[in-house]
Amino acid sequence: MEQLWVGERTIFPGTHRFQISSHLPSRCPPSFEGKHGSIRYMIQVEILKADNKPKVQLDKDFYVLPLGGIPSEIIPVETTKSIFYRRFIEEEKELKIQASASKTGYVAGETIPITIWIENFTDLSIKSICLRLVRCTVYLVPPREENEEETVLEFRKYTEIRSGIHTLKLVVPKNIIQSFVSEIIQVNYMVLVEFDLNTQRAEERKMEIELPVMLGAVETRLQPPSYTEVVNEEPPPRYRD
Repeated sequence: MEQLWVGERTIFPGTHRFQISSHLPSRCPPSFEGKHGSIRYMIQVEILKADNKPKVQLDKDFYVLPLGGIPSEIIPVETTKSIFYRRFIEEEKELKIQASASKTGYVAGETIPITIWIENFTDLSIKSICLRLVRCTVYLVPPREENEEETVLEFRKYTEIRSGIHTLKLVVPKNIIQSFVSEIIQVNYMVLVEFDLNTQRAEERKMEIELPVMLGAVETRLQPPSYTEVVNEEPPPRYRD
């Protein structure tokens, strides 16, 4: 806590303004409210009275939002999975599915297009495709570690598909919690692509592909402003009795 001055000063009744400036650390995690923990910020102002009288204290909450500009946001992401299916004495045949997104980073209100490429040499068909936006939160409080997964958004398409290229879309909610990593809490996201296969074998009924994404609330490539003065070192004016 910074003390502007220490000593005897008399402040007469009226309005007095003191200019104070500071800046947040560059690695300051954003505000967050979660099931197992939270990150909150507050400005606290104290006025200490003479003669051991009760001090005056004012607390004001404020929120910290992360800026964009992470280089990896523009990198495409792609994952491929295959299963090999055999019916009776026939030789194994491959069902190959690839899911991709044109970039990794998105902001609130933006559309995430997922391109799905299916190459199918089996007799199986796909009954439905489901896109789920999943938030993965890790609470790092030694010696314990808590992990939480929550489906933020879900879209399912029912259709009989065998092969081809298909594009499905998810719109990032406007009130989304941003991705961030700190020493105590980490918030990450993934698009989980689920395929429901038309087969009686339980072990072959589902296929899943995970695509990691980063979500933010502010789209910007600008750097935070430089601060030439952190704290006003000039004390408040003296007042005579």
